[in-house]
Amino acid sequence: MCKFAGGSLLLLWSCATVSTVQPVDENCALPAIGSVIAVPDAAPGEEHRVYEWADSRSLDKPAPEDHAYRNYADALRAALPAGTNQTTLIERSRDVYRTLSPRDAAISEAVLQGRAGTTASISCVERLLWRAQNDRWPLLDHPTEFAAFLLVKGGHTRVYFSSLDRNGQKIRGEVTSRVADDVHDGWTLQAHLHNHPFMFHREPGDRLFTTVDNANDIGGTLAPSATDVHFYRQLEELNLQEARVTNGIRTLHVTAA
Repeated sequence: MCKFAGGSLLLLWSCATVSTVQPVDENCALPAIGSVIAVPDAAPGEEHRVYEWADSRSLDKPAPEDHAYRNYADALRAALPAGTNQTTLIERSRDVYRTLSPRDAAISEAVLQGRAGTTASISCVERLLWRAQNDRWPLLDHPTEFAAFLLVKGGHTRVYFSSLDRNGQKIRGEVTSRVADDVHDGWTLQAHLHNHPFMFHREPGDRLFTTVDNANDIGGTLAPSATDVHFYRQLEELNLQEARVTNGIRTLHVTAA
């Protein structure tokens, strides 16, 4: 695991070096379909599913490399400005939002200073959910976000996965009420996970809510937004253990404390 420190420059793919492509472990796979949660007035591409595994121990191990990961990592290297790393991505976003949203900039600064969260290679379950979103919309060409609640009980893992064709998420009571029922039934809300996609070739007025002032924000930052933090605080009543933000390569882990 790597931790942001004031002046350290952590390469985007650091601490995740694998020299050969490894087969995906049989315990690191999504169930075939997963149960669908119906919602009224669904937005374009909106989908909510429940997945469950009998074994939770293998899901948080580092994700093995595969060809899809290699292709994404290679394309990302080619698209990013030279010298980009985790620190410079957050610095870039912080600088864009210093005036636009001081709270967002302050959160980015807290992550940069190591006061909020640690980073790690993307884990098995995180990669599976990221890939499920990427299979629906290739994320480098069509940035979108997913969100997921990860719950554990007696060695079992239950995941509520929400997918939508937009850069942002829509929190649904049909999902959160199920999460609350599970917690009251003895499940632990281990984590809330969502992704921050990279956003290249932005133009004011596009589907990414781009303006003249934020057009230089290329995304991919691991720092949660002020809106994210507000949502995490709402989840305190469900005893949320950890918040996670991933960009498909690495993930920030922020404990409840």
